[in-house]
Amino acid sequence: MVADQIHSAIFDIFGNEYADLVGLGLSERIRDESTYKGIDETVENKHSILKHKENKRLVKKRREQLRGGWRTVKHLQSKYLAKLQLAFNFLDVTHIKKWIGPSYYSKLPFLPWRLGYLAIGYSARGDGIWVFLQPTDEVGRIKNEYRKEEVIGTSGFVRFKDRNLELQMSHAIMRNGYSCVPVALAEGLDIKLNAAVRKVEYNSRGVEVTVYNPRNPSTTNTYHADVVLCTLPLGVLKLSAAPSSSQLNTVQFSPPLPDWKTSAIQRLGFGNLNKVVLCFERIFWNPQANLFGHVGSTTASRGELFLFWNLYKAPVLLALVAGEAAAIMENVTDDVIVGRCIAVLRGIFGQSGVPQPKETVVTRWRADPWSRGSYSFVAVGSSGSDYDLLASPVIPPNAQGVSVTSGPARVFFAGEHTIRNYPATVHGAFLSGLREASRIADQIIGNPCQPQPAE
Repeated sequence: MVADQIHSAIFDIFGNEYADLVGLGLSERIRDESTYKGIDETVENKHSILKHKENKRLVKKRREQLRGGWRTVKHLQSKYLAKLQLAFNFLDVTHIKKWIGPSYYSKLPFLPWRLGYLAIGYSARGDGIWVFLQPTDEVGRIKNEYRKEEVIGTSGFVRFKDRNLELQMSHAIMRNGYSCVPVALAEGLDIKLNAAVRKVEYNSRGVEVTVYNPRNPSTTNTYHADVVLCTLPLGVLKLSAAPSSSQLNTVQFSPPLPDWKTSAIQRLGFGNLNKVVLCFERIFWNPQANLFGHVGSTTASRGELFLFWNLYKAPVLLALVAGEAAAIMENVTDDVIVGRCIAVLRGIFGQSGVPQPKETVVTRWRADPWSRGSYSFVAVGSSGSDYDLLASPVIPPNAQGVSVTSGPARVFFAGEHTIRNYPATVHGAFLSGLREASRIADQIIGNPCQPQPAE
């Protein structure tokens, strides 16, 4: 089987470094020999199982060093890409040529990346990534139970989220802020700045994307591609799915997205959680406290500054504003909002105990034309199935404009609003990107895990 050759060749080339490559996914799964049967459909022979077992100790050691998924990807991008190419060179290319078909040579550059995703267990099929990251004994029970349950409303969704779906990793704070993650991921990529998408046209031949410069809207450019991956936030998608929307950053799809997609977009909720960052000269609260809260006196103010996060090792508090209060604060000035924060803090710690902050930052996510909100949630009338619909790629209609269910997809979707098990999270968005990379690779070069036709 081609997949068996891939795993064997990759291990032979990497040796002990194979633990680095698979550390993120396998570290929580390697328990006993019975576990290995479920590691991945691509690992089916005893030889591969024994090689995985030999690296059990190394994987465990590397687990602490590979705490972030982005670091594993960075390893793939830099250190291991050349070795993946070398591993590919050791394979029996006769079988791989048969797998790929006549376009083998044109698709050759994609293969090292595809081998990398195979090696760490990512799959475009269903919940492949989710299953791979979970402890074995929880996968079947949670997945089977959830598939039978129709989750409606926020309370039902929260009830499901409490069922051991958290990744088995420690909490961590990103030094120098979260911006270092996208900066690291963007290294080596060709990113077009000042290029806001105006229109996405797709058909059976490919995709045409029209962009404009927000500083000079009359300046446009057009890009052609085989497929497009749409990571627009749900708030922006809602505007794009609404008829006759002319607000800033409204992306037009031509032909319009199918009804099953736009209905799911409209059903899912997109919440608004604003933040107020307060930087002080000194810490006046309990430095050992992770957080403290405040309860508003009226229903409208219930979400006003309901939580203050202690950001440790620095005299900084992060206040959260949700619900009606979040909508109200988007229409008042920063001075008014900060003044309200100080009044609440002085009500907790006393008038003389709270100084004026030296720096402040206030977010207004609903008013931001590039996001139109903060996070997705299961609204009344929606369900977890809508996340699956949002994740599903779109196949162009036929020449008569009739929707079809077969053929190559042209528009793919990723983001926190497209992953059923980890919505409203950074790791959920990250995993959705890996999912779509694998799905697109499956379409472009084929799925090596599918049974091969008999000769």
